[in-house]
Amino acid sequence: DKKAVKELIKTTDAQTVQDALILRQQLAKSSVKKYQAMQNAVCRDGRAHGMFQFYGANRSGRWAGRLIQLQNLPQNHLPDLEQARTLVRSGDYEMMDLLYDSVPAVLSELIRTAFVPREGYKFVVSDFSAIEARVLAYIADLNGDPNVISYDKFLEDMEAEGEGGYDPAQTESFENTTLLGMIIDDLIREVGEKNPRYGRILNLIKQEYTKGEILEVILKEYGIKKTQGYSEIKAAQKMAKDLYYAD
Repeated sequence: DKKAVKELIKTTDAQTVQDALILRQQLAKSSVKKYQAMQNAVCRDGRAHGMFQFYGANRSGRWAGRLIQLQNLPQNHLPDLEQARTLVRSGDYEMMDLLYDSVPAVLSELIRTAFVPREGYKFVVSDFSAIEARVLAYIADLNGDPNVISYDKFLEDMEAEGEGGYDPAQTESFENTTLLGMIIDDLIREVGEKNPRYGRILNLIKQEYTKGEILEVILKEYGIKKTQGYSEIKAAQKMAKDLYYAD
């Protein structure tokens, strides 16, 4: 639990415990699990195959990443990537700890360097900014309507643990508006058919209710306890996300 870790860091008097919790936070923020995914995905020829699936997202029709999820790799910002890579390969973790603020963050940045093109070829990195949002907004002929909410942001904020919940007003610009304008009602309807209570929760989210306000509504309407209310909100958000990414 992220909140519990934050509170324990503030309240614990044991330095060893605090250090362990801080490391736990750093690991949670990095993408080091991709190294395990690479090991699992590599084939006998030393290459990774089947990294993308055509029409993998059944709602937008876009390609979908599989296994290592190459469309979601941490960016490189370290000026000395080669040095960091050499230190990791040699196992000199004491020097890494001395040179860098966060070893997990360094490991995360080195993920892209783990991919080596075959001889005579090279990889070209193309980090498109909200490319799907731009294309879909163009196709939908959206005219900069400020009420159209970013569906990508909706999915990201569904996982946020902040008390404020999802705030659609934080959507930055028209270019970052995406699928929500076209499919959010359909998604809510699909969730509601499977679980009417979850559908109700998602409707409240869409109406810009904060997490606290949603709790008040469902506690009153369904007569459940506060802890169960929080669980219901998270479960509704998870179901929506699972349905959106379902094959």
